[in-house]
Amino acid sequence: MSEMDLQNQRPSDLGLTEACDPDPRDSRSSPNPKHTQGSNGHTLEYLASENEILRRALDDVRFSASFQITSRVVWPISKRLPRFVRWPLKVAASRARARLHRTDAAQRISPEPTEGRLFWSLDYDLSQALDVTRGNFLFLKGSCYDGQHEIRDLSLVVDGKAERIAHHSLCEPGSLELIAQGSDTTGQSLTSAFWTTIKFDPVETNREVTLGLRATLDNAETTEVELGVLRLHAGLPIRETANPTEIEHGSSPLVAICMATYNPPADLLKRQIDSLIAQTHRNWVCIINDDCSDDAAYEQITKLAAQDSRIQVFRNRTRLGFYRNFERCLNLIPDGVEFIAFCDQDDEWYPEKLETCLAAFDRDTYLVFSDLKVVSRDGEVLSDTYWSRRQNHYSDLGALLFANTVTGAASLFRRELLEGMLPFPQVPGHMFHDQWAGCVALAKGRIKYVDRPLYSYCQHGRNVFGHAAPATVRFREVCHDVIQLRSKAAAAKLDVRNSVAHVPETFFDSVVRISLLAETLKQRYPNAPRDKWKILNRIARMERSLLAPIHEAFRIRLKRLPTLGLEMVSARAILSMRLVTNYCRRYRKHIVAELGGAGNTHTKLDVTPTIDFIPQKIAPLNLRIAPNAKRRINILVSEVKLQFLFAGYLCVFNLALQLKRAGYDVRIVLVDRCDFNPLQWNRELAAYEGLADLFDRVEAVYLFDRSLPLTVNPRDAFIATSWWTAHIAHHAAQQLRQRGFVYLVQEYEPLFYPAGSFLALAEQAYTFPHRAIFSTELLRDYFQVNNIGAFSQNGFRQPPIVIQNAANRFALNEQSMRQRKKRKFLFYARPDQTTMARNAFELGVLALRETIKEGHFKSNAWEFHGLGTVGDYQDIPLGKTASLAMMPKLSLNEFVQILPTYDAGMSLMLSPHPSLMPIDMAAAGLMTVTNTYATKTSERLAEISPNLIAAPPTLEGLKRGIVQALGKVDDFERRIAGANLNWSRSWSETFNPEIMTALKGYLDD
Repeated sequence: MSEMDLQNQRPSDLGLTEACDPDPRDSRSSPNPKHTQGSNGHTLEYLASENEILRRALDDVRFSASFQITSRVVWPISKRLPRFVRWPLKVAASRARARLHRTDAAQRISPEPTEGRLFWSLDYDLSQALDVTRGNFLFLKGSCYDGQHEIRDLSLVVDGKAERIAHHSLCEPGSLELIAQGSDTTGQSLTSAFWTTIKFDPVETNREVTLGLRATLDNAETTEVELGVLRLHAGLPIRETANPTEIEHGSSPLVAICMATYNPPADLLKRQIDSLIAQTHRNWVCIINDDCSDDAAYEQITKLAAQDSRIQVFRNRTRLGFYRNFERCLNLIPDGVEFIAFCDQDDEWYPEKLETCLAAFDRDTYLVFSDLKVVSRDGEVLSDTYWSRRQNHYSDLGALLFANTVTGAASLFRRELLEGMLPFPQVPGHMFHDQWAGCVALAKGRIKYVDRPLYSYCQHGRNVFGHAAPATVRFREVCHDVIQLRSKAAAAKLDVRNSVAHVPETFFDSVVRISLLAETLKQRYPNAPRDKWKILNRIARMERSLLAPIHEAFRIRLKRLPTLGLEMVSARAILSMRLVTNYCRRYRKHIVAELGGAGNTHTKLDVTPTIDFIPQKIAPLNLRIAPNAKRRINILVSEVKLQFLFAGYLCVFNLALQLKRAGYDVRIVLVDRCDFNPLQWNRELAAYEGLADLFDRVEAVYLFDRSLPLTVNPRDAFIATSWWTAHIAHHAAQQLRQRGFVYLVQEYEPLFYPAGSFLALAEQAYTFPHRAIFSTELLRDYFQVNNIGAFSQNGFRQPPIVIQNAANRFALNEQSMRQRKKRKFLFYARPDQTTMARNAFELGVLALRETIKEGHFKSNAWEFHGLGTVGDYQDIPLGKTASLAMMPKLSLNEFVQILPTYDAGMSLMLSPHPSLMPIDMAAAGLMTVTNTYATKTSERLAEISPNLIAAPPTLEGLKRGIVQALGKVDDFERRIAGANLNWSRSWSETFNPEIMTALKGYLDD
């Protein structure tokens, strides 16, 4: 790890003629008082601190297992060895020392940098100033490679001073795209990733430092490139502070409530603010820092805050994200505040929350947090405690670094913690403000817990509900694929894209992030108690030594600490990163040839993987039939990729929950290769109402490797969700000698494919004996008219079940519609030509172009946006001055907020299913153009909503539909009335008692 002490160097030592001018916005005095200087320029306090750190480091070495084994075992045994044995060992050791000496000398007397061509990138914006008021670590991650030679040594150069980068030549995910595009024909980019940290101690004046990279290649040449200039801030970059008017000075401790907001639901925000005003502890101020909400949402925030003068609202200039938004909120805290509380935007505090937490403090306690109740948006209690499925433990620093147990909105902490808490550390991966606050509090003192709920957590929106089951990592596949590969033929079996893309991400989130948190705590609390210091030291170096996380894992397991198994995830991630990096280095040429970056090299194409893909896709499960096992409902799902989470996934997940509530033991069985991580899935599913703790309530198993056994009861039922899982369910039903399986049919899947093998297999899936659950009557009617599946001669006599995927609810405002200066048109744009061709992307764009060309859209009065892409696409010209701006995928909360801001839209799908997107558009008040197809007629679609305008899927038909929609855009009353759908608006309505009764008949037959 690269650490640099820049505090005590003179400007001339840093390559500057003079120190940079202080920030003119900083009107406060320096937070670092002057101390008596030592003879070498360091303060006496600093020298004493360094001496204590050195003493502890030496103690760590002396008491380490390796030192004890060497001094007590290896050395005494070596003294007793015969001379003829000791002499060769002595010669070998001497030669090793000589090699190390030559290497060290070569590094000290390295040749002058030559002009070479290094390709590099940096995952950090150097234009952002770094706050080093209290010291800080700068985490730098990027890639660097030479087109022809391997990099043997890499250094970060800071104002001419080189510090070796210990972690370089690692697996780089971005290399796959470079190779596929032909930009890298040698494969050197495969192992081009690097990361390092620069340690900055507190400084008293602003300054700039120049950063560069120096690479020593395998031909002994040295090449250097300049990265840019980094500005170091000696004062906090935020100068404004809250200035409340009503403070009861001296009567009781003043508490600052820090609320970070972004597009909050108005009703929930009102409930939260009302609960703050009702607090029995009256001496508080509330600082609301908004992270660039929409204008309408921000206006609502300021309106609600105006009802109490103790509440002040601030707004960021740019989006920071919730982690940095809470940091800025802490920087706004005014003088006189003694305690600080985090606050979410959509919870409800009980009146005694602040008073109870304040009463729990004693002299050594720096943070107090309480239990909470989990409630739905309408107030239904989902759980009386946060800890129904996980043990609460908050006194072990190592466990807290791996898995947080301190919930932010439940906590109250002393202001003194800000000295060690700010600035928030800059780390990779997923970071949460409450985990950092808990770690700082425990490093400095003690944490206390109030064992009763003091607020209601509303399970809604984008909040993270960490009610998670233990994480499971399928590491065996990585070991098998990497260690066992001994030839190019075997190497072809490894999923290069998945391994190279996933392993580094897991490594940086599970290893580097945690080790940097520990390193930051070591820097800010050098006098922490010895037991905590040893834990921090061990975790800080775990990315350099696999033994460190293993040691921590044994300690955590012996103490039975509730870390969700994340310490083992870290150990596995370290080994996985080393193995995959070694694989990329060893099979560099093979990977280049496979991904198409081998230049003009002629390579014979191998079609075997394509052929082998099919039997793996539909391979039967290895059932271990156990009559004493509990009966389960097994829902077969291909994979879980939340970046592609569409309505079909939501239907499957909600079906699993409804079956669980009906009293069944439910198991989700994943059959395709994926990143199996229920912990992370729970975090991301928190954005979807009712799904936050899905993988706590429902069991999940990963069976891409079909050789793994699946224990089943002879009466287990299987539910297929796609054509290939129907093949798997059919084999399972045959093994259990059952009549058939249940098939959740959400589309006529043969339409996904051109004529060929996959289309034939998809059609075959409907010939297996099954009971069908159809998503919409329109889809059911298509199957009935064409005598497919449940309506064929082999179908069951029971009538199939029909459901409707729940549409979202939107807040509409007629006045806001009328006041818009510009109209907006939304196109559900799916340019991917693999499985999304049925969305007729090209036809929709051409229809828009023709309509604009003919002048149906008023010039400069409309904006055009494309939504639904899962990649990064350029804007598409539509003619005249118009263009289709391609938007990235939105979260559910963002989608619900933004959709009602549009006036008209178009969503196409060449299938009998109506698709949920046009229905959501109609529910948001958009005049929506969609297409007809077979049983999906204009009359049937109009029954759902008059806002739906169905047109034939032709260029002329879609043009007429768009013109018809434009003619109705200004009829605001009609649009709002049409938003009242004849359709399910909640999953409880979708799986109503009548549906569940029929489904029980399927499963219990």
